[in-house]
Amino acid sequence: MLAAGFSNWSKKDFFLFIRQCETYGRKDYDSIKLAFPTKTAEDVREYSEAFWKRWQSIENGQKYVERIEKGEQEIEKYRLITEAIEAKYKQTFRDHLIAHPEDEASFRTLSIDSISLPRILVDPKKALANPLFEFSDDEDRVYLHGLFRYGYGAWDLIRNEVRNSRRFRFNWIALSRTSDQI
Repeated sequence: MLAAGFSNWSKKDFFLFIRQCETYGRKDYDSIKLAFPTKTAEDVREYSEAFWKRWQSIENGQKYVERIEKGEQEIEKYRLITEAIEAKYKQTFRDHLIAHPEDEASFRTLSIDSISLPRILVDPKKALANPLFEFSDDEDRVYLHGLFRYGYGAWDLIRNEVRNSRRFRFNWIALSRTSDQI
């Protein structure tokens, strides 16, 4: 790439560019640019176009392209998961949104305790029979809210919100769940 007229891009910049493409996708120039404080989004776009035209002539070019494509597959997978969570969330909390239309714009930031959920009583015998693997409907809704609020993979944040929630202050089973169980 140095020979292609990008003398202000070092080898370190090249590897960082590959990593940023893996993380954000090849077309997200604004996000990629954040790793390069001395370069503009237009500089990144030009460099990216040159890379994609010449990747076959770069040593290990196929490996870099495969890494970027794998990253883009992960981005797409995450996008689909997020869409599914949002669809399920809107379906599950439809009654709350109908009763409180003012909450729709800020629903992502609401705490668990501020959302009206129907109280579901859990049979203690059933819960104690297998407390680690059976989740109550109330827990499911709260975890769904956490997924919607914090995003897929933020298990520690969701666990902490459950532990700090008044809704579960006497529910030892919900309070003792680990991030892996959630």
